[in-house]
Amino acid sequence: PTNIGPLRWGVGRLIVDTYRKTGVAPLVVPFVHRGMHVNMPRHEECYVIPLPREPIRVLVGDPIDLQTILDSHLRARKNNSGWGEPFPPGDEDAYEKVTNQIREALCGLQSCMDEIVIQEDGPDSPSLSNKSLYHAALR
Repeated sequence: PTNIGPLRWGVGRLIVDTYRKTGVAPLVVPFVHRGMHVNMPRHEECYVIPLPREPIRVLVGDPIDLQTILDSHLRARKNNSGWGEPFPPGDEDAYEKVTNQIREALCGLQSCMDEIVIQEDGPDSPSLSNKSLYHAALR
């Protein structure tokens, strides 16, 4: 089971808008990390140097292929609208599809992270109760 909730559509919109302007889907590399929230807590004073309270684990996934989703959506838009603007304002469908694909990749990475923690620390590891943080790096 994953504790990754729904992602915001902003990342999807950023990717769709980039695709609209360049014609190329940006490279999206998902990654999860665990332990940083203990070493650099958000609600404490800002630390310049992390405190070594817990190991920090980082797991980087394979780049996510969004070109297929974006090309498919572009074709559908051109067929339905007949005009050149592939993603007019308010086109949340494309944002949602892209965002959901990224979420799926992050959920898979989080499951892998859980397996690594169980293998290294055992099934009763307190790290399993801590949230993994997840991100998608765009390039």
